[in-house]
Amino acid sequence: MRGRGFGRLLLNRCLEAASRRGAREHYTAAL
Repeated sequence: MRGRGFGRLLLNRCLEAASRRGAREHYTAAL
């Protein structure tokens, strides 16, 4: 159970950092 919460927190952190950095550019680059 704890691992799940940790994973979700990590994912949220990654998404937040990505959106701040400019996820749109990263997303289009990936596509």
